[in-house]
Amino acid sequence: MLNQCSRSTPQAPDGYWEPTERDVQALEIRLPAYLRARPEVSATRVLERLSQYRRQYAGFLRGGRKSIYVNLFLSEYGEQWRSDVVLVCDGGIGFWGVEFDTDIQYLVHVAYNGVA
Repeated sequence: MLNQCSRSTPQAPDGYWEPTERDVQALEIRLPAYLRARPEVSATRVLERLSQYRRQYAGFLRGGRKSIYVNLFLSEYGEQWRSDVVLVCDGGIGFWGVEFDTDIQYLVHVAYNGVA
């Protein structure tokens, strides 16, 4: 999940961990406010359709800190996402990701796919 085709993702992790439901809820609670505070038009556009995005979560460790990377994509992708990591080149704001630092409870490093 941390090796996407047309968007940046967090640097290589030191290891992985499995986020709890509480960790994911903390991320999800903060996501709308984070997007509202972003200056780019893409953030406004994804916020308008936030409930339509499906999600995949990956917990990773870097420098002794826990983070969660969430891979977001529009529901039109189908059902394959339940068993496979969604990896799509291009697609614009239909595919994007953001990192959540669980130690400071803050979202960082949002990135959207490119457009062909």
